[in-house]
Amino acid sequence: KKYKLDEPQIELTLRTSKAGDPGQVLLIGAPIRDNPSGKPPAATAAVSDEEAEPGAGAQRHPAARWSAMRKGQPTIFAIGEKSIESLRPDLKEFRDEQLFHVDRRDVQSVVIQQSGGSMRIEKSGDGWKWAEPQSGGVDAELMDRFLSRTLGTKIQEFTTDVLTDVDRYGLADGAPVLRFYGAKNEKGEPALLGAIRLGSFNSKRTLRYVKREDESSIYGASAEDLKFIPASPLDLRDRVFLKILRDAARQISLRTSYGSYVLERSPRGEWTASGGLVDRGAVDRLLSAVSRLSAIRLVSENEKNPEAKYGLDRRAAELTIIEKNGEDVIRHELLVGETSSGPAYVYYRNKGLVAEIPHAIADDLTAPLLKKPSS
Repeated sequence: KKYKLDEPQIELTLRTSKAGDPGQVLLIGAPIRDNPSGKPPAATAAVSDEEAEPGAGAQRHPAARWSAMRKGQPTIFAIGEKSIESLRPDLKEFRDEQLFHVDRRDVQSVVIQQSGGSMRIEKSGDGWKWAEPQSGGVDAELMDRFLSRTLGTKIQEFTTDVLTDVDRYGLADGAPVLRFYGAKNEKGEPALLGAIRLGSFNSKRTLRYVKREDESSIYGASAEDLKFIPASPLDLRDRVFLKILRDAARQISLRTSYGSYVLERSPRGEWTASGGLVDRGAVDRLLSAVSRLSAIRLVSENEKNPEAKYGLDRRAAELTIIEKNGEDVIRHELLVGETSSGPAYVYYRNKGLVAEIPHAIADDLTAPLLKKPSS
């Protein structure tokens, strides 16, 4: 009691990695200058010695010391104040900045729970596939980026440990939940590797608030890393949504505000039109575009009446290409939106898919395919 070690200000426990090691406990009481006698303990073994105040001929005075003892041992000794300060860190200094501790090689499936339902991605051979809400392919490069950026996310702010603050940070029940699962156990149940709730954004600091499912703490994590979490299956779909073999194209129909015409391909591979001379360069650019038509982003799929929503009712062109591969004949139908302002959208009717495409590609899909008559 004399040195306030019955109610220590600091209790430090050090244990080894050996199983069952009870560890050593260091109790630190109070500054010795505050003890009733004003004198240091009779038995002292200072851990560190501070220098006296500098100056020629200055008298050396011991710096402030604190009473300490090993728990279970009778000896009381003194510890220098600098050592005490090293034991008073902000707890945040010991926080783990890594949001997930998941090896991406162990991930077998990913589930994203949102208000609109659940989405599930599963490993399939060497790649990935959508399992819910509908089956479909997953672009390997986009999936790789999603896993690497999301699992590598760093915590940038330890926001609060108060669970009642979840509403304030958009983390109440109903918030989106992201879960990573590993291999299935003997009962056929996948092992949960990691799970977080996704809350609101802090635009000033480029943060998104998150909470691990098994913790009360709320963190501010990098919004730049978390932006790769898919909001819909389209976000991880292959951006190439149309492939037409150039040599398999047999007919091109183009309707625009400046005219409509049909081009036919002869058995010799030459394009002809009844309305004038074919601009072979323009045809080559169009066929090059549709041979591997790639989107900046896939916007919508199987949506009712998408034309008005994406400006496709003010279309720049209606394009139909007939492709023949052996006995198979495919009629590809596309609407290209008006592109004078805003994004360039194309609606691929065959798949019910709306995509944003580069303006240069939209220009190639809508350019006149006949040469202007010479004056």
